[in-house]
This record gives sequence, C-alpha cells and structure tokens, in this order.
Amino acid sequence: MSFEEFLKWIHVLAAVAWVGGSLALLILVARAGSTQDEGLVRGLVKQSDFFGRFVFNIAGILVLAAGVWLVIESPVWDFDQAFVSIGFVGVAIGVALGMGFYPKQWAKLGQAVESESVGSASAASALRTLRTVAAVELAILATVIWAMVVKPGL
Repeated sequence: MSFEEFLKWIHVLAAVAWVGGSLALLILVARAGSTQDEGLVRGLVKQSDFFGRFVFNIAGILVLAAGVWLVIESPVWDFDQAFVSIGFVGVAIGVALGMGFYPKQWAKLGQAVESESVGSASAASALRTLRTVAAVELAILATVIWAMVVKPGL
C-alpha cells in the first residue's frame, strides 16, 4: 500500500464512521421521538456527549487531516478545485454543528426529560429539532460524498 492509498483509506474510513454514525443517530432520534421511549431518550442524552467527542470529533479530524494531506501530496489535486472546497464546507458545517448546536440541543433535551417527561412538548420539540438538523447535516454529507466521487470540474 502506497502512502497515498493509506491516506485515502484513512479519509474514506473516517468519512464512513462520520456518515454512518450520523445516520444511526438520526434513526435513533427519530425512533425516540415516535415511540417516546423514556429509556431510549435518556440513553441517547447520556451517550450523546461521548459519541460526539469520541466518534464524530475523531472522525472529523481524520477526514480533514487525511484530505488536506492528500491534496498536498497530489500532483493533480489542488485547494482551489470544487470538490476540495465542497469538502471544506462540509467539514466546517460539521464542526459548527458539533461544537455549537448539538451539545446545547442534547442538553436542552436532557433538561426537558428531567424536569418534565419524555412526552412533554419541550422534549418533543427538542427531538424534532435534533432530527431535522441531523437530516439536513446528512444531506450535506451526502453532497460532500458526491463531490468526492464525481470531482466536479475535473
């Protein structure tokens, strides 16, 4: 395996972890909202911080680092190409959501469940917001994957 192949492997493996984890979490959030399963909601709230820090953060760092390194090492890819720019936008959105939105929204859900109940209006609202934002993020990640595969402009 060449160094470039190793970097591509890391890049793709980390992207799979990020996208797969996002899809799994979206499915669980949707299920939690539809069933109002208190155990599921409490479990999601409890594990969300760990999952964010140790799955999404690490995957995002690896995606970014390997992707940048691939562009630097490549004689044909450059930072001004559309697929690279689309990748950077996807990572930036993921970082913004991961550092800004998701921790606050999970905390809001946790507070609603603790002070009221899983079936409360505020818990339902928090779950709907998490589901909607996660679905939009997945659509953005799907667009990034498309750009990485198709490489528009090349």
